[in-house]
Amino acid sequence: MRAITCIENSIENGSDLYASFLIEPLGPGHGITVGNAIRRVLLADLTASAITGARINNLKHEFSVIEGLREDVLEVLLNLKDIVFKHSFSAQKNNFHPKLKAFLQVQGPLLVTAAMFNLPKDLINIMNYRQYVCAIMDTSELYLEIDIESGKGYRLTEDVRRKNIEETLSLSRPSTLLIDALFIPIRNVNYKIKIINDTKGNLKESLNLEILTNGSVTPARSLYEAIKFLMDLFYPFLITHNFFAISNELKKTKFETAPAAPIVEEDQNELDKIALIRAEMEESKIPVREEQVPGPISKEAEKLLIKAQKDAEKALIKTQKDAEKALIKAQKDAGRADKKNENDVHVQDKKEKSEQKEKSLGIDKSKNNKKSVEKKKKNL
Repeated sequence: MRAITCIENSIENGSDLYASFLIEPLGPGHGITVGNAIRRVLLADLTASAITGARINNLKHEFSVIEGLREDVLEVLLNLKDIVFKHSFSAQKNNFHPKLKAFLQVQGPLLVTAAMFNLPKDLINIMNYRQYVCAIMDTSELYLEIDIESGKGYRLTEDVRRKNIEETLSLSRPSTLLIDALFIPIRNVNYKIKIINDTKGNLKESLNLEILTNGSVTPARSLYEAIKFLMDLFYPFLITHNFFAISNELKKTKFETAPAAPIVEEDQNELDKIALIRAEMEESKIPVREEQVPGPISKEAEKLLIKAQKDAEKALIKTQKDAEKALIKAQKDAGRADKKNENDVHVQDKKEKSEQKEKSLGIDKSKNNKKSVEKKKKNL
């Protein structure tokens, strides 16, 4: 049975949350499919909050200078971008994520941090409250107001400027300094795949998923949110009116409580055509084949089925053993035949050599006889 197990979790850099999960067993090739899908959802489709704009004193643009401030305006905006927000439990429960505002008003000399912001009550919290914002070197006053919004992915300031292109600068109110908003609560996602064996010895895959968040959401919650997103993505493709119309048996057993989807005009026409064809077949007395659902198997039939499976396994094992014996015997016979052929060749070689020797000896004898006859003639 597939399961998700958390094998490691820790806190890094003060507020970042790390966890490692194990998803197993998966079929061969399914590890990279599941891991890649979850990773893409985690990095692109989770909702989070971030600062989208700020108003500092009476500044009209980000290249202005604030007296008594050690940093320039661009550095302050970059420090504000690193603040991590988390909606309260009541806001998450009611799915209430409006555009919020927070502000601070301080007088130096002072080190300004994220904890000094006055936030809307019971709606949002700051996770890294020690985040450095700026430093006031003299007795100057600083008024800082920020806009907090919820969203997905990454939003550039150019997109916001296109929407608010008609907005003009006013001398009576400060201009909003836009900030590139990072709504991604996940800092890093990595996955590894290992080959394992299940209890039956079959090859399976194990998916090791490592998730690092910014602290606004736990790794476990982000993983379940990603899985829920994928389920919502594929669910509409499965549950349709055609599914209920064709799968009548499944509709009775599993989907009795599911609301029926409205039937569009085209599908209604197709159903009317099918009903008309059935009516014509009944009038012409053509038998209509209906789907037969197999009934439950009795205990005796189940025993006979198990016995037949065992007999088939025994027969298969016997045939395998007989085939192995025949193969071994054929190999031995082939070896014997090779040895016999080698012996025959050796004997034939010996015969040929002996014949050659006898021929050579016969030639020598005939020569000696001729010489002896010649000697006798000379003596006479």
